[in-house]
Amino acid sequence: MKSSEDYHRPRIGIDLLGCETSPDKILTAIASHHFEGEHPPLFTIFGTKEIFERVSTSEDFFCHVVTEEITMEEDPLLAVRRKKDSSIAVGIDKLKAFEIDAFISGGNSGALLAKTTISLQMLPGIDRPAFLTLIPSKLEPIAVLDVGANVDAKAETLLQFAKMGIAYQKARGVSHPVVGLLNIG
Repeated sequence: MKSSEDYHRPRIGIDLLGCETSPDKILTAIASHHFEGEHPPLFTIFGTKEIFERVSTSEDFFCHVVTEEITMEEDPLLAVRRKKDSSIAVGIDKLKAFEIDAFISGGNSGALLAKTTISLQMLPGIDRPAFLTLIPSKLEPIAVLDVGANVDAKAETLLQFAKMGIAYQKARGVSHPVVGLLNIG
């Protein structure tokens, strides 16, 4: 049963399947990290029964067993439509149901984007999702997007990415975000 304190803790979903790093290393890294603050995160870990049988987890971990994995070689859209009990599909479904607050996956990025686009509602005026990363700088981390989700972007799409970046930075407490355009080719 959840304590009242648990309701203030961020709930993070972690996909253990489909990425290059072994599930054991991911779990060890999470378990060994000291989270500062009054409300350390709670983790929902998505993996197979075999993974959970060989690793130990803490009380801050909820293990959610899935029976399917989407590999890097699979067609992303077909995979998410066919593999409804995959870690990516179930993780995004949990996010949609507000059972977790964030979902992290190192798996098939195309499948992650396909499932996100199918299942989650976009913000008004936004047509497609984008990947965001923070780059350290002297003053504040710089939010950069899109870092790999889309291979082609029209001017309207770039404007939408800028709007998402501004919203993200404002949510982080940056009062006057600055937008720039970076061209890599």
